[in-house]
Amino acid sequence: MPLLLLFLLFFSPCVAAIDKLTVKVIATYPHETSDFTQGLICDGEFIYESCGLYHQSCLKKYELKTGKLLHQIKLPANFFAEGIALINNQIIQLTWKEKTAFVYDKDTFQIQKKLNYKGEGWGLCQDGEFLWMSNGSDQLVKRDSETFKIQKILTIKDSTKSYGFLNDLICVDNFLYANIWGDDTILQIDKNSGQVTGMINASNLLTPRQKSKLSSGAVLNGIAYKKESRTFLITGKFWPHLFEVTFEKEAV
Repeated sequence: MPLLLLFLLFFSPCVAAIDKLTVKVIATYPHETSDFTQGLICDGEFIYESCGLYHQSCLKKYELKTGKLLHQIKLPANFFAEGIALINNQIIQLTWKEKTAFVYDKDTFQIQKKLNYKGEGWGLCQDGEFLWMSNGSDQLVKRDSETFKIQKILTIKDSTKSYGFLNDLICVDNFLYANIWGDDTILQIDKNSGQVTGMINASNLLTPRQKSKLSSGAVLNGIAYKKESRTFLITGKFWPHLFEVTFEKEAV
């Protein structure tokens, strides 16, 4: 056997395989088509949603199955709402360029405090101890859930490239799930290393006819986890539906 081939076999770094996954829809729920979805949380049979755009940003709570609005608070006109996380009976809501996170009481939506950060705010999730935040780049930031201080910064990559435009996030077990802005792809990420371990193709959620009726900004955004059934919830900006799904391996 040639020496070069021996070297490649025994000394080349191993390339971890990335699972190719797709979504299997198990239920479809109503979603308000006027909502510019930025963040999504599932809490039992209720949904908390952060909706963006200046002069329209809000935080709302509604019933998953019916879409019935239960509670809503609007942000000042000069704030553009982004991702949200629920931790310690509080909802933390990022803003896009305003460098401010609002901390609400989960039940009353009363603002308890504000947190400041540098750069842009996009997606947010919590893993039971820490918060994870995206800013539209290829990096995710691990933050203290009380002080919001940075604990760690991960570059999200596979063996050949990094992945930018990371947007809404959800934390599940040892993984972070991030949807890519402007794409129908959701990444499964090892939260310890930042390595991409799976790519989920969610392009089949809307029919071609439904997609043709959407505006150019109505992209997939908003992912949540329903822990009781171990399923995921996915929607998009101005989408007519919220989908409950599982992630399945793509057929070869």
